[in-house]
Amino acid sequence: KSAAMALEDLKIKDSRAVNPLIAALKDEAYDIRKSAAAALGEIEDSRAVDPLITALKDKDYNVRCAAISALKNIGDKKAVKPLVAALTDRHVFRVITEALSALGWVPASDSDRIHLLVAKRNGNGLRENWAVTKKVLLNDIESNKYSPIENALFAFIGIGRDEIIPVLTDKINTKGTKIMAEAYLNCGNERLEEAARDWAARHGYTISKVQGFASITWGEWSK
Repeated sequence: KSAAMALEDLKIKDSRAVNPLIAALKDEAYDIRKSAAAALGEIEDSRAVDPLITALKDKDYNVRCAAISALKNIGDKKAVKPLVAALTDRHVFRVITEALSALGWVPASDSDRIHLLVAKRNGNGLRENWAVTKKVLLNDIESNKYSPIENALFAFIGIGRDEIIPVLTDKINTKGTKIMAEAYLNCGNERLEEAARDWAARHGYTISKVQGFASITWGEWSK
């Protein structure tokens, strides 16, 4: 870990470190994987591009963030398509929008445009294109893929349109998770709070509001 961190922090751009750092991307410890990704970004060697693309699916969001920043530093356009695919990862929205901008990417489809607006937390843009926004995010919810579903649900909460509450209620009933229940419970909308409590009761959970819960409040993207 210390060696990987030194290569990252001291910005030692020595290509001899590339292969050992690539191997470290598979280490069991997330902080070693994170430091390895960051160090590869400092070295800026094209051999690291494919392993860093693989790291975009790492289970730890800190590692994913480091991999995104590293791909931005390396600047290989090969990373654009995988980065676009990762736009629905709500845990890395800041670094991924910066990386795609640095790589000169411009959204070419409705889906890409809406996902970019969501990643930028651009509530005004999402409301101005509400029909398209709703279509894209509802398609994400029906995708049966965890990350796009979670991202779409949090986006709807941030936008805060009452017409979408029945959809959100249905989704926690059919595809609910603890994270979803916590988000609903703490978002400030009474109807979603009730849906979260009902879901928790049916699944044997006891839940309570958490002051300062790192989530999103109803309609906060309209501010």
